[in-house]
Amino acid sequence: MDKPLLYIHNTRTAGWGLIIYLSPVPFFYTTNHSPISSVSNRNDFITFTTVRDPFTRVHSQFEFYKKRRKKLPENLSFEEFVLNYDYWASQPNLKHSLRTCFDFINVDGNVVVDHILHFENLAEEYNQLAQQYDLPLDLPHEHKNEYKGEYTPSLYTQEMKDKIYQLFNKDFNL
Repeated sequence: MDKPLLYIHNTRTAGWGLIIYLSPVPFFYTTNHSPISSVSNRNDFITFTTVRDPFTRVHSQFEFYKKRRKKLPENLSFEEFVLNYDYWASQPNLKHSLRTCFDFINVDGNVVVDHILHFENLAEEYNQLAQQYDLPLDLPHEHKNEYKGEYTPSLYTQEMKDKIYQLFNKDFNL
């Protein structure tokens, strides 16, 4: 490999597990929740990221930041969170965590990472990347959210779905 690897770490996309697993690799680096636009020498790296379906990611954010991190009010419903996502994403303790995946990987509106791995197919897509760059195979599932329910669009009313499509329209095409 002629360049080191740089992982652009989106929130709630299996990033911490990936970072822990790859941290022993001497040519592996991460942005630790900073967007690629903050990396001035990004062309010196092979860049990759993980992205996730916005419906499942937003629900995971809600569960994680409400129950585990306690950054959301205890009485806040999932519907209130989604319909007021703009407000929560503007709060100082959440604004970096609630960015879209697209926000993490674009410069001037253009996606600039070399590889995008999808949360929904992570094991398979990671193994392809691992083979290409001689990385350890068989990524384990680390830091799983404790939520035991299903992440499906059926959790959303039409108004909530419309809000997600509005806010995450670019993420759906990654």
